Amino acid sequence: MTPNIYTQGFEQHYESIELEAIDGLSTLDNFKFESIEVNKKIRTFEELIIHLVKKCNCYSKIYVNENNCISGYENQKAIDKLLVSEQNFFSEDNEPVTYKEVLTQLLQFLNYTIVADGDVLYILNYDYLKSGFVDYHTYSTVNNWLNYSTGYTTLNHQYNVTANSFKSNGASVELATVYNQVSIKTNTYKKDVLIPDFFDEDKLTNTFGEND
Repeated sequence: MTPNIYTQGFEQHYESIELEAIDGLSTLDNFKFESIEVNKKIRTFEELIIHLVKKCNCYSKIYVNENNCISGYENQKAIDKLLVSEQNFFSEDNEPVTYKEVLTQLLQFLNYTIVADGDVLYILNYDYLKSGFVDYHTYSTVNNWLNYSTGYTTLNHQYNVTANSFKSNGASVELATVYNQVSIKTNTYKKDVLIPDFFDEDKLTNTFGEND
């Protein structure tokens, strides 16, 4: 749930409040990044991603597309070989960025996106998926990433977003409370022509001065 402060009048027998639910990844925007240990060190991408997911405290599995791997080594992923200093996530005044910003920067470097489904995270490259590849590196835990095991698997399922995938009040559907921010906008008014009316008063702008 998003952190909120509520004021109740306690004037009625029943009081109603509104709660906003967000996914676990979105909670990372509420926390400033902390080093894995006291001192800032050079870490692998894998160490940092696990550290970030651990902060969510709600995921037990991670699937990573196998498109970033080491050539010549079967099933050897690259994220446990790439290194970055934790100092990159602190300003010159030693002010940290948020956990969400760190996760975003790491995934952008690898051309990945991340989506959640229940307690499972999928780290995906869409071009890899569109090419028909279905291989994944896996991570799993039973104690919120204090310890975890790794593996390799294939997943052959796909999910297509359709009109039945969401509900709306007729105006728009905004998934701004999930990590992958997606906005689907609809217009309830039918468009009969593709070319707008150039003399529509709503589209005209007066570009002349008072003395022209």
